Amino acid sequence: MKNYFKISDFIIDLKRHVPFEIMKSIYKDHLSQANKIREAYGDPVWISKNSCYRSEQYEKEKGRSGNSQHTFKDITDGKRGACDYTAHNIDKLLQAIIEHSEYKRICYYPKSGFIHCDYNSMQRQLFNDYGNGWEFIRNLK
Repeated sequence: MKNYFKISDFIIDLKRHVPFEIMKSIYKDHLSQANKIREAYGDPVWISKNSCYRSEQYEKEKGRSGNSQHTFKDITDGKRGACDYTAHNIDKLLQAIIEHSEYKRICYYPKSGFIHCDYNSMQRQLFNDYGNGWEFIRNLK
């Protein structure tokens, strides 16, 4: 399969050191999925604002808790981080993610124009967030 992405596409803050274990996870758990999604979508797909890995410090500087899936904080406990995707046709992108990725939790942010994907669930699930938090939509195959 063709590679459409660089590792730097997945890192929001390249000024900070990215631990090797996180780089390995980005490569293994997200780059492969991004390529599958891009191939199925058929047109350019982007890592939304380079938002796959965000350091805990970066998160706190933005007024957040620092506990986001995007920090890969629990990688030693088998957590695999998170990645946000965007494209020109967000509905078509959602279908490509559902049908061609291995992500377990998928949350569609229609107002913001991106889709959050992670592995933090036993069952594949779809959520929507219209600005009031995640709303469960359905279990996926």
